[in-house]
Amino acid sequence: MRNMRSGLIASLLACLFAGAAWCADDIIIHLQAINPLDKLQEKDVRRYLPPGLTTNDIVSLGDLQLAYDEAKAEFYVGKKIQLGPKEVKEFAFTVKDVWMIPEDVLAALRKEAADAGNALVKTDKERMGRDLSDGIIRTVNGISARQSNSRVGLVDADTHIKVFFESIDALEAVKGDMARLHGLSGASVRRDTPAVRTPAASAPEGGPAMTVAGTAVNSEKKPAQTSDGRKIAPAIIGVLLLVVAIAAIIILLRKRNAMSETGPDKES
Repeated sequence: MRNMRSGLIASLLACLFAGAAWCADDIIIHLQAINPLDKLQEKDVRRYLPPGLTTNDIVSLGDLQLAYDEAKAEFYVGKKIQLGPKEVKEFAFTVKDVWMIPEDVLAALRKEAADAGNALVKTDKERMGRDLSDGIIRTVNGISARQSNSRVGLVDADTHIKVFFESIDALEAVKGDMARLHGLSGASVRRDTPAVRTPAASAPEGGPAMTVAGTAVNSEKKPAQTSDGRKIAPAIIGVLLLVVAIAAIIILLRKRNAMSETGPDKES
């Protein structure tokens, strides 16, 4: 389970920090060895590398050594020592602080949420978009504040790392809300978009109403749409109107020819 979580964190960080300019500070991790007995005792002091940290992130081992635990399949820092009666010893090693989300990444998330929310203004999804956008920005601001209050030097290493993983969990929620926010853009309809009407084709003076295959041309028809709801290009609408007009003219010509052919018979 620990390895699976470490892999997830590594993947998330790789995606999150890709292209981000970020210089990590160093953090000192302390170890303490205590002999509670009144006699000499041998101790195996060790600290497994925290999740997200690799051996390449170790800056200094101090008096400790780097080793690998075959049973747990994890690296650790430590050593075997002897402690006198009631003796206490302190050890420390220095690593890069990989447990910080860069502020420029958080700023980019705020901007993305704001832009996506603004794109939904004057649409039927405006309120839903504003709620999602505001929620994302609040969560990101909370992450920024927690990181600021748990910087190296203000809290111990374990608290600093704990806050980082809480922030990662919060970012997972942000990712889901951001996907829903962008999904609203594809399903929204602008409230201020006027209806598009095709102009009615006029019949010759005194002629019959224009029909196509026995169906009257309706000048109030809704704009033609494709299967995905987008309006057909104006050029295509123009072609359709031209076809309707040509069909109407052909019908008129045929009726007039029929009338001219039957005219002499009526006179005789």
